[in-house]
Amino acid sequence: MTATTSSSTPSPSATAAPTVVPVGALYCQRHPFDRTLSTIIVSVEPHPKDASIAFVTTADTVLFPLGGGQPADRGTLTVHAPNSSAAQEPLIFQVTDVQRKGTTAIHTIQANNVSSLSSSSLVDMLQPGTQVQLDVDWPRRWDAMQQHSGQHLLSAVAEQLFGWRTASWAFGSRDEAGGGWSSVEFAPDFSPTAVPVTLERVRELEDKVAEYIEQGLVISVTSTADSDSGSAGPTQPTRTSAKTLPTDLAQAAVPIRTVHIHTHDKSHTLDANPCCGTHVRSTAQLGTVLLRPAIERVRGTNARVYFTFGSARVRAIAGESLAREIKLGCVLSCGPKEFDDKITKLVDVGKADRKRGKALVDALAFALVKSHLSESSGNTRYHATTDDVGVDMDMDLLLAMATALKLQQVARVYTLSGVFAGDTLGIVLVGPVGQEMNDKIAQVTSTVEGMRGGGGKGKPGTVSVWQGRLSPVSKQVLDKVKELFA
Repeated sequence: MTATTSSSTPSPSATAAPTVVPVGALYCQRHPFDRTLSTIIVSVEPHPKDASIAFVTTADTVLFPLGGGQPADRGTLTVHAPNSSAAQEPLIFQVTDVQRKGTTAIHTIQANNVSSLSSSSLVDMLQPGTQVQLDVDWPRRWDAMQQHSGQHLLSAVAEQLFGWRTASWAFGSRDEAGGGWSSVEFAPDFSPTAVPVTLERVRELEDKVAEYIEQGLVISVTSTADSDSGSAGPTQPTRTSAKTLPTDLAQAAVPIRTVHIHTHDKSHTLDANPCCGTHVRSTAQLGTVLLRPAIERVRGTNARVYFTFGSARVRAIAGESLAREIKLGCVLSCGPKEFDDKITKLVDVGKADRKRGKALVDALAFALVKSHLSESSGNTRYHATTDDVGVDMDMDLLLAMATALKLQQVARVYTLSGVFAGDTLGIVLVGPVGQEMNDKIAQVTSTVEGMRGGGGKGKPGTVSVWQGRLSPVSKQVLDKVKELFA
């Protein structure tokens, strides 16, 4: 279906600009299932740095601007008869973003796909008064409507069943790995009758939402701009909302839209909540629901629960999970039922290996300190490489040496350094807190430019440790370090 804006179609030379439909009454909000709209350019602003980008305002739009947690639509803007040449083929520009500025929807137009367009002609092609056609990326819009309407249903059921107020929600991109999970943050302490968020209750919530999807409840939208705005149900919200209308929109007195979820005969309203987004017409169009069997604790008693709606997303998540399961089975050489036991054993073995490895590093560190460093010999500097030590160097060895020196309550500052991981320089200073330590830190940081480190603080009379590292380290810097610690 191709719709046309109700505004008259002026020529580019017309003196009066057409009226711009405000956010709250946009065509995409009034007709969310329409995919195309013929309209008129009202204004064009060039990008300050990129000549291939322009910001376009049209009389109305079929593309939803970012708002209410719902992402902005993507789509195309087609110029059927450019002002410069009536015989020219239609030009199709990508709409890469739609943002709200005050009460106006602003389209970001990208011209990189138009090879014949010079950097100076983009604004000329999109002059005010030009007739254009806007087309929405429908799969993206449909997915957004399913997730947004699904969130309304999920939040309504959660508050009615358990008293969980929705503090916020976040839309997950379908392009993310696993199909993309959206999330909702529940605040169970808002209501005195609320119960804690648990996995068992999350599963119960999923079952109840699935039940309402099967019932095919009606999802309708009313607006304060409509004469029969109360016909779909209550005009006041049926659940608690953590957010209010943005100040600029409230001051502009834009139409307030309320999304209702109710039975066909309107005898029962499950939810009525203010919202600027686009929505499906029935809970049946949500297809299916899936809640991740996990809970993230946030902000005290709040809990974040991940969800997704629609068969496309569920298939993507299932496919990703199956592929991961097959790969993990090959790595572990066992079936899914044995994963838990096999992974637990591997974790235990890893912990034991790390414990043994630490003991060996500590023993090597004490041996190196004993053989190379002592106050009686006056040697307080040590620089090692893998060839010197006989094992792969890392920062843990230097820190273990520092611990050995701390246990001796050394009276001077010792300088330890090493090269590990191929091109990383590590330096550790250990000694009494005081002027000597401060001087050594200043000497190291001035010699090794770019080294990041910290420590060396504490109470007077105590032994402290300063450590720093630089990656990658050049041969020139390494030569300076060797000379410094020679």
